Formats: sequence, structure tokens, C-alpha cells
Amino acid sequence: MAGIIGYGAYVPLYRLGHDAFRQAWGMQYSPGEKAVACYDEDSVTMALAAAFDCVGTSPFAPFDTLYLASTTLPYKEKQMASLLAEVMDLPKPIRTVDFADSLRCATSAMSSALDAVKSGSAHKALVTAADCRMGVPTSAREQIFGDGAAALLFDDRDVAVEIQASHSVNTEITDVWRKNRDPFVTGWEDRWAILYGYLAPVQEAVKGVIEKAQLTPKDFARVVLPAPDYRSHQELVRSLGFDPKTQAQDPLFGTVGAAGAAHALMMLVSALEQAKPGDRILLANYGNGADAFIL
Repeated sequence: MAGIIGYGAYVPLYRLGHDAFRQAWGMQYSPGEKAVACYDEDSVTMALAAAFDCVGTSPFAPFDTLYLASTTLPYKEKQMASLLAEVMDLPKPIRTVDFADSLRCATSAMSSALDAVKSGSAHKALVTAADCRMGVPTSAREQIFGDGAAALLFDDRDVAVEIQASHSVNTEITDVWRKNRDPFVTGWEDRWAILYGYLAPVQEAVKGVIEKAQLTPKDFARVVLPAPDYRSHQELVRSLGFDPKTQAQDPLFGTVGAAGAAHALMMLVSALEQAKPGDRILLANYGNGADAFIL
């Protein structure tokens, strides 16, 4: 069975305390801070740092497939996964693909990597995700968004974390977006976007994968559910029958922030670092639909 044989993450050194937004804009703020990329960092450099943390000079290499997922890649027409492969000094015969345009692109890349490994078209596949999204000044998104990256290495041999089941749903909705020339993420009324762009599709995907695996909410040690904000995260956890205190993985809002395409994988890496042998983990992600996995 295909699964994860290595993982890594990267969080920028710099932090911006949430109280800074009260000082600057007079807005309400939540406790904690967010991670902020340095002036010489972007989604590509952070994805590279996470990839090196995952494989390093590793015995896992070589791998023959490299997927990069981000909504904030620096070029509109130029592949960045090929740049990562070059910097990592990987051989020329390698498949490189960029996944973009949706917060779900990291789990889309994860699904593609699993399919490639299962089919035999890939020997080992590395998925790395990173984001540096910006919210409109004075908006809640400016405070919530954080920067970061994560990476996973997949194989069908010597697997440490098996992927037991998956389920995806599609939802066409214009809830949160950023057009080609827009520097900032914007969206419609928050409650509507959360209800129809987040809660509904994730609930459907999670219920679908649990039913497919013939399990119940009590069968999971940890549930990894990235969210637009802390309140919607808690609402989703409770609506699916999970215990917020004992099962829900920390959504990182007080330490990193909502890290866009990388958020789900960063939370998963955190869960894996805390997991014990035999623990069952549920992972979900959202963005014009939802993906759900049982590990």
C-alpha cells in the first residue's frame, strides 16, 4: 500500500504579534502571532526548505517525481517545480509539475503522487507546498494569514504512514479569490463563504471517506482539519462528531497562521510528529470542494 515515508516543514523565523494590528488599525485581535517570510523569501524558497527538511541528504533519494503546490508562485508562466529540482541537484529524468490556483492544490498534488506511486509510473514522489498570501489591510485575513511550507515523500515500500482511503468532492463557488493582477485575497460575505465554501464540502468529503472505510469518528486519534479561522474550525470539528479537545489537531492560528496551500500539510506534519504507532489520522482540505484522507 502506498503511503508516506518522510515528511518535513519550514516556518519562517520572523513573527508578527496579533496585537500589532490593534496598534496599527485599532482592530480587534486574537492572542498569538503569525509567521512572516523574510524579504528574501517566497513560496519557492520556503518549499525548497521544507523539501530539504523532508529528504535532506537522505537515504530516501533518489526520487523521480516532484510536485510543487502553491497559490503564490512568483511566475504566471514558468514552472517552479523544475527550479526546485535544479537547486536540489536532481537528475534530468524527473517529472516536475506545479499545482496552483486553489487552497486544495496541495492535497490534489498528494492524490496525484499517490496515484503515480500506486500505478508504478513513479518510484518515489515528493510533494512540497508553500504559500505567502496577503489579506487586504485592515481585514481579518491580514491578521489570520501566515507563511510556511511542508513536504511529504511517498513510496509503496517501507511505508511509515499508510494512506488507507480517500474521497473528494467538487464545489463550484466564487467565495474567496485573487485575480491575476490582485495582490490581496478577497471574498464575499464571510458567513456565506464559510458555510458553502468550507463547511458543506468538507463535511461531505469527511463523511464520504469515513463511510468508505466503514469507520466512525471515535476511531481516529487525530483529525487534521485546516480552516479559514478558529471559529469555523471548531464548528466543523463539532459538526462531524469529533472531540475538539482530544482529537482535533492544533490549527496553528496562534503560532503560524492560515498558511494557504501549505496549511493542511503543515498541520499533518505536526500531527505525525505527535502520533504514536497504530494511531489513525483523518486529513481533510478545502478549496472549491474538498479532499479527505484516512492515514
